[in-house]
Order: sequence, then C-alpha cells, then structure tokens
Amino acid sequence: MYVSKKFILGELPEYQDKWVTVMQRQAVPDIIRQMYSAHRQYRGYYDLIGLYFEGDTLAETCDNLYNFCKDNIRYREESEEWQTTAQPTGILVRGEGDCKHYASFIAGCLGAIERAEGIPIDWKYCFASYDWTRRTPYHVFVIVTDDEGNEIWVDPTPGAYGKEPVWMVTRKI
Repeated sequence: MYVSKKFILGELPEYQDKWVTVMQRQAVPDIIRQMYSAHRQYRGYYDLIGLYFEGDTLAETCDNLYNFCKDNIRYREESEEWQTTAQPTGILVRGEGDCKHYASFIAGCLGAIERAEGIPIDWKYCFASYDWTRRTPYHVFVIVTDDEGNEIWVDPTPGAYGKEPVWMVTRKI
C-alpha cells in the first residue's frame, strides 16, 4: 500500500510555521523528555493519519512507515544547538528531519493504530550509541516486536541499516 505525502497533508490541519525553543542549551535527557512530550502533544494529529499506514501484517505496517519516511522526509541532521520536535504537518511540509523526526513520525503512527484498533502494538523508542567510548545516546529509532517475539528495527536514517548499537536505552510511552 502506498499513500502520498499530499494525501496525508490533506488529512492534517493546515501547517503554521511557528517555532518554540525548548531551552537554549539542550542535553540528551532534555531532548528525550521533549520527544516524549511531543509524542503526547501531537497524538491527535497522528490519530488522523495513522491508519493509512496500516498493512495486513505488523511487518507490512512497519515497511509502509519506513518507505513513507524514506520517500518524503529528507535526512538533515540538526546541530547540537538547534534540536527540534515537530507535529507531523511540520515534518512533512518542511520535507526534512533527522532521526528524532523519523522516530516521532513512526511511533506517532503506531500509537494511533493502537488506539484506533484497540490492539496493543509492542513498540518502543530506542536511544542508541554506536561508539564504545560514548555511552550517551546520540541516535533514536523505533523497535517493534511482533507476536512471535521478533524485533523489527524501523530506522530510515541513511547509513543505519545493519548497524548494531553498543549502548542502548529503550522506552515506551
């Protein structure tokens, strides 16, 4: 199943290009807290679009979300001084984001599917580091566990495929 960016934007409220600085100097725990806050704050937006990504299987749903993000959100890493979260409209209108935006979009849609179907999906954010000398996470993606206990790592970030974190913290909202 394929759904277009234009269609999804048509299902969402009109985008208003307003920015709020969370704090001037952000540390990783601040960014993680802001992701959790944004997840709750924008859940109503995801409720409008989540079901459009639902597949016949959980793996197909994950593939739909992965492919949509790869096709419609160009990767652009944010600087340490400028870290943002955004509603899905903002992510799609800008057409770019980093791992936080991919993970937020994917988790937001999975949460919306859970609420609409009334069936839990075992998903969580994974905050990760790929460097033995850096325990503090600097990357985030979504892990989904299917009914057989298999993990599906949904990470459209360029270069992420096949990488194995050496440090990771997982959290479900």
